[in-house]
Amino acid sequence: MDGFSQALRLDPAYARAYIARGDALTVIGRLEPALADLSEAVRLDPGLARAFVLRGTVFLLMERTALATWDYREAMR
Repeated sequence: MDGFSQALRLDPAYARAYIARGDALTVIGRLEPALADLSEAVRLDPGLARAFVLRGTVFLLMERTALATWDYREAMR
C-alpha cells in the first residue's frame, strides 16, 4: 500500500492509484478508507468503470445494497 500512497503524493489526481489502494484496503477489511479512496477515484475520473464496481462491492460488504446497485449500474454505462 505504501507504493500507492507514494504515487498519490507525487500525483494526487492519479485516479488509478486511488482505485488500487481502495482495492487493497478492501481486501484487508478496511472498508471506510477503501470507500473514501474509491469515491475519490470516481470524483477524479467518472469514466473508470472499475472504480464504480469496486465501490459497489464495498457498499455491498457494508450492507448498503441500494448504493451498491447504483454503482454497479453506473459501471455498465
